[in-house]
Amino acid sequence: MRVRTAVLAAILGMALTSAAATRVPLLGATPMPVAGRDDPAAADAGLLSAAGASFGQEGQDGPVRFEGRLGNPTIGKGSVGANGESYLLVTLHGSDGKSAAVSPPVHLAVVIDRSGSMRGSRIENAIAAATGLVEHLRPRDSVSVVSFDTQSQVVVPPTAIDDSNRAGILSAIRSIQVGGDTCISCGLEEGMHQMREADGAGELASGEVRRMVLLSDGATNHGIRDLPGLRALAGRLRDAGCSVSTVGLDVDFDEKVMAAIATESNGNHYFVRDASNLASIFRSELDAVESTVANDVDLSVDLAPGVEVDEVLDRAFTRTTGPNGPRIQVPFGAIRAGEDKTLIARVHVRTDVPGSEPVANVTLHYRDIAGARDRQASADLAVTVGDATSALDPLVGVRLDRAKTAATLLEANDLFASGQTAQATNLLNVQKAKLDVEKSAVARRATSGGLGSSEAFGADKDLDRQRDALSSAAAPFSPATSASGAAHHAAAPAPTSAEGKALRKENQAAAGPMKF
Repeated sequence: MRVRTAVLAAILGMALTSAAATRVPLLGATPMPVAGRDDPAAADAGLLSAAGASFGQEGQDGPVRFEGRLGNPTIGKGSVGANGESYLLVTLHGSDGKSAAVSPPVHLAVVIDRSGSMRGSRIENAIAAATGLVEHLRPRDSVSVVSFDTQSQVVVPPTAIDDSNRAGILSAIRSIQVGGDTCISCGLEEGMHQMREADGAGELASGEVRRMVLLSDGATNHGIRDLPGLRALAGRLRDAGCSVSTVGLDVDFDEKVMAAIATESNGNHYFVRDASNLASIFRSELDAVESTVANDVDLSVDLAPGVEVDEVLDRAFTRTTGPNGPRIQVPFGAIRAGEDKTLIARVHVRTDVPGSEPVANVTLHYRDIAGARDRQASADLAVTVGDATSALDPLVGVRLDRAKTAATLLEANDLFASGQTAQATNLLNVQKAKLDVEKSAVARRATSGGLGSSEAFGADKDLDRQRDALSSAAAPFSPATSASGAAHHAAAPAPTSAEGKALRKENQAAAGPMKF
């Protein structure tokens, strides 16, 4: 079975267009302290003219724009103490304008599995991909390389690239030899240690974008082996300013572990059945970090009295206490030019008093790489408590569909792994049918003028990408037509076969980008 590279690439490039139907403009920026930033005087504060059910930025010159909306601008009045459920969606967009022209220096940490199962073409292709990547690094970039089996080994300590040392770095990578079993945590911890050592020695440049690429072909069987422990390790890397992109090689790695590491650290997860494709993936990662426009991107959601966040979908977050009450803190890591990232949360708001009811103050913090300064912008969201609950905002609905589609792909994986092929196929088809209904609703809203043309186009393309992923997952079990024209079912791959394992890996890789 071929790897569905085109589908994965399309999903990785997916962007949810979210220009608000009724926008409240953010006014000009003025200096304002930013907590935890080293240069408060350089920060910007976007000021909201009035609270509403949506907000968007107009004309701000920063490299990151943010927009927000409630799922239901109006919620029906309830009894005393009653709460109404809705959703809060915030979309961050990396500017593809002039600020993207300044490419930041990059520190790339490559962590390579050298366990015994990598013997032969796998380690050869991994080495070839890593050396090709180093050859593309610029003189102002830096690199570190760690290999691991049951223990880690520093192949290349953090080193600034120049013409005099590039050949030595390439030679060191080519010297990697296969060894014993697999300790993924050993490789990640050593990679993190090398970055910290470089920090202490002043090796990492100011404004440098950090990315770690983990490549493995097996399930971890040494060191930290449980999923919560590996998530916690990935979270520490994220908090240190380093995202981890994971590359699962062949069909025997643990896709849940590799995807969880990537998701928790704000990285990407890839499945590569043919190791010869590694060079293109590594190049894609390097292109992504070189086009980064903002670092240390962080969103704070300060909840109004009586408002509760029941669930934050798909993203790592922490519950803290702000100056005025409960706060949800969401780290986004780095944002590249043209990239969208989203936060979607299920909230309950007070509905016992009619009129405008505050929901949250949303504050965006980030480091502007081109401007070499810290920025912040804030906006308020409020809901109207009225006679009846308004229809769900279609753009919020599409983002919820993405979460559901991702969950459907993973649930189908579990059903397929346990031999319940028919149930898995039915689950995928039911979700496809729901997306068709959503597409019709988007078209109706666009025709009636309730949705702008650009919004409708973005929502429609988003739904198409979701449907393509579901169709691709169901294809091995769908009816086929014989040469005589008769319909018949293709022979479904066994869950333990190479084809069955590859199918689950592809579904896992396709699900990840939908969550962001």
